[in-house]
Amino acid sequence: MPVTNTENTHKLFEWMLEHKGDVNHPVPLSVMMKEFWANEEKPVDVHVLRKRMKRALCKPVEVLSHAFTMNQIIQLHFLLGIPVSEDLRNEIEKHGTLQLGATKKIIQAYHSNDGSFIRTGHGWQEVPGSSNANFDDSSTISDGLTIKDEYKLDMSYIPQDDLPHSSDGGPFQSFPNLSAKQEGILPPGHISSLEVMSQLHNLILVLKNSSLDSVDVQIVVEKNNPDRLYSVVAMEEFLTSVKQCLGVLRGGAHVFHTSKGHAMQYELFMNLFKFFLLNIGAPENDPAVVEVGQEIEKCKNAPSMVFIEVRKVECVLMSLFHTATPMNNI
Repeated sequence: MPVTNTENTHKLFEWMLEHKGDVNHPVPLSVMMKEFWANEEKPVDVHVLRKRMKRALCKPVEVLSHAFTMNQIIQLHFLLGIPVSEDLRNEIEKHGTLQLGATKKIIQAYHSNDGSFIRTGHGWQEVPGSSNANFDDSSTISDGLTIKDEYKLDMSYIPQDDLPHSSDGGPFQSFPNLSAKQEGILPPGHISSLEVMSQLHNLILVLKNSSLDSVDVQIVVEKNNPDRLYSVVAMEEFLTSVKQCLGVLRGGAHVFHTSKGHAMQYELFMNLFKFFLLNIGAPENDPAVVEVGQEIEKCKNAPSMVFIEVRKVECVLMSLFHTATPMNNI
């Protein structure tokens, strides 16, 4: 029963609410779809399906309310890990009793996490609404647990194969092994956003420059965003961005630099950068990878050591981070 129109999408939503609507134990979308389409011979592309469901939930509240209650609309956003629109956020604030969690702090947690609900695992309860711009997501909620602790506990329902894996070894030892990739769901010519972010994080760890900490913080936060679990980016698009970044790097490379704190060895960075590209699966004969190799050879033949401005490196890493995490991909 492929989802090709609004009617079938609503049937899927109704099935989710009836059979998988327990917010204390939300189920990964890939698991739900396996069960829903158990009798279908053709495999379902979870990425395409999720975009369709997201588009359906992005309709105005007055349209959605014809088919679902406000509670159900918010519940579907939560179950799918889809950010809430400004329109729906305003409706949530009007209905102070439609909050997810045991205390009023859950909506404040939503505000502090760029539109994603924190799954506290306490179900849907009617509690007085309140607004607090100074919300601290380390504040304690019921049972003496912090929201962060409860989030960690509530992720325990997901089978280990459905979570990104990391190696206990040093940087660049491995990258996240998504169940989506294992099952062949990853579209041809695409790479996992989590994989790219993991390798960017490892690259920054190896570079050991405090000026890159602000970029690393953003990468780590986005890596922990459940909404990115099945997010992908086209390899061709990513490598096109890399080629554009190479122009920035060349422009920031100099034979002499007065401040070691604001510069690093160009050849060292480019070697690590090439290693990063190969680790995410870029073909060794791709023009972008070849161009990086050419820059390395230029450094070897240079009359003296070449340096690269750290701010240029920061600019490039931030650009690649944004390429790997497009907003329309979640």
